[in-house]
Amino acid sequence: MNAQLQRAHTSRVFIEQAKGVIAARNNIHMDEAFESLREHARAHQEPMHRSAANVINNVVMI
Repeated sequence: MNAQLQRAHTSRVFIEQAKGVIAARNNIHMDEAFESLREHARAHQEPMHRSAANVINNVVMI
């Protein structure tokens, strides 16, 4: 159970960092950045934490 909590926390950290990157790149509000990230993840049928990691690592430009 501790490992699950750690993975959830790490995923959340990735998502928050990616929101910041998206908001800064596009000069938009954090809520809009979250929506963009969520839409990207859904469109590519991948978990949000994976999309977030790709944004952080400049693999994906949202």
